[in-house]
Amino acid sequence: MATAPTTSDSGPVGRTPDLSNLPDPVPRYEPPSKYGNKSPYEVLGKTYYVLPNPEKPLITFHELRPGETVELCGLKVTAFEVLHTVPAVGYAIDRDTIIKRVLQGQATKLNAPVGPGQVGYASSIDYKYTYDPAKSRELLKKAGYPDGVAVDFYATVGRYTLDKQICEAIAQMLNRAGFKVTLKTPEWSTLWANVQKGGVPFYYMGRGSIIDPSVMMQQYFGTGGSPRIGYSNPELDKLLVKERETFDHEARMKVLQQAMGMINDEAPAVFLWRHQMAWGLSKSVDYAPEANGYIYGSKIHLKSK
Repeated sequence: MATAPTTSDSGPVGRTPDLSNLPDPVPRYEPPSKYGNKSPYEVLGKTYYVLPNPEKPLITFHELRPGETVELCGLKVTAFEVLHTVPAVGYAIDRDTIIKRVLQGQATKLNAPVGPGQVGYASSIDYKYTYDPAKSRELLKKAGYPDGVAVDFYATVGRYTLDKQICEAIAQMLNRAGFKVTLKTPEWSTLWANVQKGGVPFYYMGRGSIIDPSVMMQQYFGTGGSPRIGYSNPELDKLLVKERETFDHEARMKVLQQAMGMINDEAPAVFLWRHQMAWGLSKSVDYAPEANGYIYGSKIHLKSK
């Protein structure tokens, strides 16, 4: 009597299964199998845990709270000395599309040196640089570049969230608006050293952990504050001095907002967005993330049962 050959239990032979579409593992209780798995165990590079008791799981679910960092991403445009050219950069960039498609919605538009939750912010501060590539081309023509203008655009790589992808998108938008962009991606140490010396005319960079913008505004936009931008405006200098000398809160806010309005009008930098951070918190923890990204243990509390 013939019998069927015996086979051993095994995975697919001769091919590697496609695991690219598998969802991440979600903790759940399952009755133990006859032989079971030790906890934890690893399969194809992922670690799994066996939950011995559904009432007291080894893994707890966490909630994600969005908290915005005050990372100010802007284009410092000292490359263009001709009036109209710098605003043309602002009109060329579709911030909404980059935030939606590249950053997956994890950012908010920045319409001034600061945003909500930072000292001096006011929703009334005017930011006129909405996406309008036709306006960019018109301004370039007025500036004497009817056939476009060639620029080197320096991008950071791995310094900020998706910075290389963002800069590639910005370069394409600038090209469509009449610029002829050569995208440069030097190593961070080289780029930063040259930026600090004032040797990089057109670049993408950020500034984080800012609550009060007084020091930052003087550093970037005050005469002699830093060679990074090389911007100088005596009228703005007076406002920056005045805000530092003003101790009444409401009066100081008005001076700061006036200074920010002047910066927006002259556009020595193009303000883009603030990145968001996702905080993983245990359901038993009560904590509201700080706008500057710092974590203070004194503000972390266990929820009352």
